[in-house]
Amino acid sequence: MSEVRVILHTDKRQALLREAQSEIRENQGRIPAEDFYARKLSTAWRRAHGTRAYGPGEGRDDIGEFSLDRFRDLPVTPRQSLKAEPLRFAAVSPTEASKYYETTGTTGQPTPTPRLAEDTIWNTVSVAEAWRPLLGPRSVW
Repeated sequence: MSEVRVILHTDKRQALLREAQSEIRENQGRIPAEDFYARKLSTAWRRAHGTRAYGPGEGRDDIGEFSLDRFRDLPVTPRQSLKAEPLRFAAVSPTEASKYYETTGTTGQPTPTPRLAEDTIWNTVSVAEAWRPLLGPRSVW
């Protein structure tokens, strides 16, 4: 929790926290409509399109604009590609990230994993809201 407090020093990030909290609470305990997932995938797609691996001009077909059909038809990226050139797949460089760590996964080979403050906020809120029913309505984070 202290990590989130450190990155919440702007009004924009405070608003993002409230947006994440509201969205997660609204959708807890139910299956969201298809447009919910389409919106989330579209956001992830835009970030991917900005990477060297999936954007224009890098030897791989540009993934172009998002659609659910394009998403369904997109081939799976082999793990070997990610492990061979991990920063080609990063939406931001390690120096632009608000948090940087490496994960080894199942291969033991480190994979750089830079995260934006937005990523950390959404992740923390989703974990906190998942725990809230177990901790009770008066739990504060």
